[in-house]
Amino acid sequence: MRKAILFILITMVLASTLTITYGSINETVNRFSDVSKGDWFAPTVAKLVEMGGIEGYANGTFKPNRTMTQAEFIKTVVATLHGEEPIAEDEHWGMNYIREAEKLGYIDGGEYREEDLNKPINRYQ
Repeated sequence: MRKAILFILITMVLASTLTITYGSINETVNRFSDVSKGDWFAPTVAKLVEMGGIEGYANGTFKPNRTMTQAEFIKTVVATLHGEEPIAEDEHWGMNYIREAEKLGYIDGGEYREEDLNKPINRYQ
């Protein structure tokens, strides 16, 4: 049930990209060296940047062909819908997002273990 709710929330976020402005697409293209204005995913990336869900990498790339990790996916959902969480210091950077997702009921406690957070997310998750 929680996975269904999470799927619906993500679908709503992605559907909201229909209202994206060309200005924000241009800003995204300028921000990420590997995103072009004509890329099919550019409006979605622009909207997620605008909503605070993604930041890209320190080297100015988005890496659109890279598979998201479990931590990146949970961070994207939580940050998009509820804002940024402080980065965990003495543990995996994504643990505060995992705890927040558990608190919000998006995932079950213990479903995402720290040792698995850098593994690619699969379609089931």
